[in-house]
Amino acid sequence: MIDVQYQTRLATKDDIQQIKELDDLSFGSHQGVSIEELNQVIENGAIVLLFDGDRLVGESQLITQTFPGSPAFPIDTAYFYGTGVHPDFQGKNIGKLLTAEQEKFAVKQGKTKFLLTIRVENYPSLKLRMASGFKIIGYDKAYYGSNYPEDARVILLKDLGSQNSTPISYKKIPVAFFMSNHDQLAHEKIDQSIKDGFVGHDIDREGIFFALK
Repeated sequence: MIDVQYQTRLATKDDIQQIKELDDLSFGSHQGVSIEELNQVIENGAIVLLFDGDRLVGESQLITQTFPGSPAFPIDTAYFYGTGVHPDFQGKNIGKLLTAEQEKFAVKQGKTKFLLTIRVENYPSLKLRMASGFKIIGYDKAYYGSNYPEDARVILLKDLGSQNSTPISYKKIPVAFFMSNHDQLAHEKIDQSIKDGFVGHDIDREGIFFALK
């Protein structure tokens, strides 16, 4: 259930300008979203909005079918775009509330798998998603372009039909989550581990735990 302090609803195209402003505030320094992209997300999925009174303080985007320029994904899968929270409201579980609503919408559309990408150094987002059952299954060093490692992303999947089992052994890849620059050594180790058949299962403030599939 949503905290009684907040209200949620699905966005319409009348909301796009304020969604754009909030998204820029949350993600502008990494990867902004255009007005056209927001239109496409609403037409091919949904944007969940979260309000504190009349104030938009959070938004979470997903698509359930592809469109020109979108990532490709299977028909049983929903692709989750960003979840943006106003800086004044970060640390108040709004991201958790929004991601739960995002998953509920996808399930109602008949999706059994959820796919998304996150920066390697984005500890809060990785922690949130991995705690809810997402695993790191891929790494793309040029996901958003050729500026490595700025444009690199890890690829995460949550499969509602999979059996959760505890891996017998882990290896931990240290990640400098809280440094101002990108941890290129961690990027290289994550990339190689995934190529070697490892999957990211867990995370703490010092690194990511990987195990063989």
